[in-house]
Amino acid sequence: MQTERRTDDIFVIRLAMDESILFGNTLNEVLRGIRVDNFERRIKASKESTERLSTKFTRNARLTNEVTLSASEITSLCNSTRLCYEEFGNEEFTTRLGFSPAEALKLVEALENLLG
Repeated sequence: MQTERRTDDIFVIRLAMDESILFGNTLNEVLRGIRVDNFERRIKASKESTERLSTKFTRNARLTNEVTLSASEITSLCNSTRLCYEEFGNEEFTTRLGFSPAEALKLVEALENLLG
């Protein structure tokens, strides 16, 4: 993953294909796969904005391997990935999302570091 800050709140993220698939799958899980009580509080976004974020990964990022995200979208993406890890644990996380939890959490930490 490579990142570029465009403004204080906008970032361009360049992803390997498997990273893009991971984040697309993570968002799909929080939207359709698992029950998320208090969605907006836990994810820090509405379901509608999370759906738009998911579309960025399922359409744009898979075609170009690049996605432009706001700071709030990065927060939602990180929260979604961490929630999946909490919900699934190591083995099921890998099975459902196709990525090892350790590698996924490294990506999350890198994204969170962008925000300071």
